[in-house]
Amino acid sequence: MPGELPSRIERLKHKAEVLFSRYQMLKEQKVLADEEISQLKATLAERDRQIENLNRDLDYMKVAVGVAPSKEELEKSRALLTHLVRDINKCINDLKQ
Repeated sequence: MPGELPSRIERLKHKAEVLFSRYQMLKEQKVLADEEISQLKATLAERDRQIENLNRDLDYMKVAVGVAPSKEELEKSRALLTHLVRDINKCINDLKQ
């Protein structure tokens, strides 16, 4: 019995060291995963901006081309042009002030 206590302490010490090394490894993996998540979120935001720009360009092209526009496309084009003219007028008024 008296020799059993030091061996138990040694086993517990060894287990604690293993747990600590596993904790360190997991901590490093979490840091790397967090960095990757940040990079992926930035990439996703950039792709969303690209999609938005491409959709806007597509709308502008539809307005510009106007090849046999349907009634709906014609109304959308007019609404878009009206919106753009209003934005331009707002900018002009802001510049005058």
